[in-house]
Amino acid sequence: MNKAELIKKFQEKIAADLGMLTQSALAAHEAATHAESKAEDKYDTRGLEASYLAGAQSKRAMELQEMLDLFHHVDIKSFTADSKIASTALVETDCDGQRSYCLLMPKGGGQSVTFDGKIVQCITPQSPLGELLLGSKVGDQITVRVKGVPRDYDILAVW
Repeated sequence: MNKAELIKKFQEKIAADLGMLTQSALAAHEAATHAESKAEDKYDTRGLEASYLAGAQSKRAMELQEMLDLFHHVDIKSFTADSKIASTALVETDCDGQRSYCLLMPKGGGQSVTFDGKIVQCITPQSPLGELLLGSKVGDQITVRVKGVPRDYDILAVW
């Protein structure tokens, strides 16, 4: 798999998410500061609620911008079957006969894109799977506990 192209797909998705969120944050800010949002009595909280929403959306937009910056400037490492898994590794795993692909990055956990007909999810070392993948190699098996239930992942390939 071409990781540079994969990273570009993540950049495009994050940029699109950032664009939509920025528009929403501006709309929420406009609603919070609009004259009609002025409280009519002590129980009218429309303006306050809109300002909270605008603040939360602005914070998320900053997080997405940081993520986008990281994806633009990341040093993409090459891995072989003998390499220990580290940041920027694209890993293929098998869990109970189901193959999955994940890109290990410092930020961006939860983002996913379709690439070469496969869904690739970005995970971070802070996630249970990401933490166990770090330092592992092709051929290793790791066990992740999901709500107390163990799930075994076989590491099939790394790019």
